[in-house]
Amino acid sequence: MAARKKKKGIYTVIIWLCVLVIFGCIAALIYIYYPEIEAYQSYKTVSDEGVNDDHTYDWEALKAINPDVVGWIWIPDTIVDYPVVQTDNNDVYLYTGFNGESNKYGTIFLDYLFDQNAVPAMQNQVLYGHANRVYDRQMFASLYHYQDFSYYQEHPTVYYTRIEDGNQPVPYEIVDVIKVPASFDYRRPQFGSDEDILQYYQRIHEAGLYDTGKQILPTDQIVTLSTCVFDIEDGRLAVIARRAQ
Repeated sequence: MAARKKKKGIYTVIIWLCVLVIFGCIAALIYIYYPEIEAYQSYKTVSDEGVNDDHTYDWEALKAINPDVVGWIWIPDTIVDYPVVQTDNNDVYLYTGFNGESNKYGTIFLDYLFDQNAVPAMQNQVLYGHANRVYDRQMFASLYHYQDFSYYQEHPTVYYTRIEDGNQPVPYEIVDVIKVPASFDYRRPQFGSDEDILQYYQRIHEAGLYDTGKQILPTDQIVTLSTCVFDIEDGRLAVIARRAQ
């Protein structure tokens, strides 16, 4: 009888341990996925209010949500479909959502050094966004796939539209994809001469993961999409595109 009670007690302990493990797993999943779901819902609201069914943009509606908005970045058939902001630094939107609330995924933002009204004109607009090393559902995570040439072939065009462009998506054709240390210079916004820009992008082209058959020309308007990678120390992945002619 005592042995039976002891055995029953062991079973009870095991059952409670299993229950605790299950609840622990549920809590862990909520901890992992809730910020992602919250961010998704937040940006879905932004899209519903600021992007029309034909993927044209209602800038006034977007500015009403956040006056820092300067454009929209979109890569068809990927998760990249977000507003772009700019402020006087590269820190505030690292962990601030488009709605101004704290957000671990932040907002896609244009480098503060870029001046749309500079003379001579600045040519390279660098957009920064987070990428999760495991999951593929937020911000610039889709850029990881550009390490494969076949993915580039299926997604050769990004659409980056500034408020000044009007409300129609503006196509940019991808020229290079690089994976480099953060110290590698690919973020310069302005160039002094035709020779300067050609030399600068020849160096970037030589660091490319593959040859797209395209190159940067001195008169090009350029957008550079930049995110972190974690398989090299302090690494960066950048997708460089030129405005379609």
